[in-house]
Amino acid sequence: MCHAEDQRKGRVPDGFPGCVGIVREGYVVGDDLLSEDYRKTGGDFSEEFYYFVKRIASSVRVSCKFEELKEKKLLSEILTVEDEAFALLIIDNEHHVWLQQIEFKQLNPGRKAPRYKKRYCDCKSGSKNGWTDLGISIYTELCEEVKDRRKNSRDMEENLRERFRAEGREWRGERGDNETMDPFEVNFLSGRSKKRKIQLNTGMLERLRKTAGDDMVRHIQEI
Repeated sequence: MCHAEDQRKGRVPDGFPGCVGIVREGYVVGDDLLSEDYRKTGGDFSEEFYYFVKRIASSVRVSCKFEELKEKKLLSEILTVEDEAFALLIIDNEHHVWLQQIEFKQLNPGRKAPRYKKRYCDCKSGSKNGWTDLGISIYTELCEEVKDRRKNSRDMEENLRERFRAEGREWRGERGDNETMDPFEVNFLSGRSKKRKIQLNTGMLERLRKTAGDDMVRHIQEI
């Protein structure tokens, strides 16, 4: 998992795992393992949940093609109940290990961190042994709870997809039709076109036209 490296780079939300962590303090037999804020109704999602989906749950099963589908489909259409539950189990199983590894490397720069014991593995981290009976039981319960929470969190999944779409547009350099380009962008495209033909999508063409006029657009397209 990428969490330890993300923690060192400041990518992990403060308070993680927060609502995606199993409720341990004050747990009573018969209570849900998941926080009441996990997949809460109303359409909102926490930064902890966003990080969990993007950096952990999405990595559980490579064949789910999360990066390819996250802007097109809802989360429940990409990840199965079992995928999501297993990702939650991983956090409960080894989040404390990630924190121990970070602390060790901070105190011992350049040294390899030892293997720390996880909660539901038979031996220390790195073992190929299976999960303990307790771990399997918790996973089974998490599957049931995730399945139940999904019934009332479609709005939240739609909002999550919109965030992924917005990030995708930003990463691809796509902006609204009414936005213009700053002088750097115009100069870069004009200068770059002298070295290599540039393929501009419709959105970029419209922004360039609004900023620099039709002559600049023709100049770049004709090279």
